[in-house]
Amino acid sequence: MIYQKIFGFLFFILLALLTFSCTDDVGSLGEKCYTNSTCNDGLECKDNICIKLELSCTPSCQEWQSCDNGSCNTSKDRCKDDNDCSDSKKCDDSHNCRDSLCFNVICDYYWFECNEENGRCDKLLDGYCADNSDCIDNKVCNAAHNCIENNTECTPSCQEWESCNSGSCE
Repeated sequence: MIYQKIFGFLFFILLALLTFSCTDDVGSLGEKCYTNSTCNDGLECKDNICIKLELSCTPSCQEWQSCDNGSCNTSKDRCKDDNDCSDSKKCDDSHNCRDSLCFNVICDYYWFECNEENGRCDKLLDGYCADNSDCIDNKVCNAAHNCIENNTECTPSCQEWESCNSGSCE
């Protein structure tokens, strides 16, 4: 009879230990929300599951940035300026790091070439001009985009319906 009491007492202790040693993960990350639809600190209840609270960025981030806990940061493989690029790459106008800003750039006008500083076709080829302001020594820019002497006479002579203007027939 004494053994029954000892076994009964040990059984009761074991049952109590098992009951109180199991913890309920309600309110923890990835677990069910509490019955009042709340979670532990730093988490929020969404569809009865506790998820990490994400802070939104106001105003919204640029398309090349990502929102990280309420702050806009440069996204992976994107850049704000050349300092965000590695390996001597340059940041282009689309906020991508490139080996060359002129990679696959084709200029519309033959007298321009791609400018490595900005990736735009705004660098004149040597000997060419876009307008008279690109010429020096009182030369003028002709229709072929070459700087020529500012002659008042046109050579060859203009057709009778054309007029000579700064050495060019118009």
